[in-house]
Amino acid sequence: MGPHRVDRSVPAANLVGAVIAMSQAIPQFDGTSRVNPLTWSLQGVVPNPVVPGSYPIAGFTWVAMYQCYQNHVNGNNPFIWLRTWLDFLYNSQDAHNILHDSGFAEVPGAWTTEIYTLLNDPANGQNQNGNGACATIAGAY
Repeated sequence: MGPHRVDRSVPAANLVGAVIAMSQAIPQFDGTSRVNPLTWSLQGVVPNPVVPGSYPIAGFTWVAMYQCYQNHVNGNNPFIWLRTWLDFLYNSQDAHNILHDSGFAEVPGAWTTEIYTLLNDPANGQNQNGNGACATIAGAY
């Protein structure tokens, strides 16, 4: 057997190639589809990007959490923690630097808009008040 050939037409996995590939994933939601996790996962992957320089397969990493939680005995609420973390992740230059240093790209603006639209919709609930129903809480967005 002779030496193996390396296909140089496939770009190396890197931050730039992922950003280029994921720029092709444009969220298309309405009030009904936005609440369906399957709709998000089907739209958040680009298996055969066509834009030059994009990595051949790309997709988002998902974090799935409920929006309705009962407060912990110490007063903390996981939904508020999630919102604080998302605000840091999407709006902080420090977070962007950490992502880039680790080889990850930040979530494109169109997707962060959809995420906040989902989380801000009172019809989706924001906090479990202990009796099984969600109710808006102080400080919710």
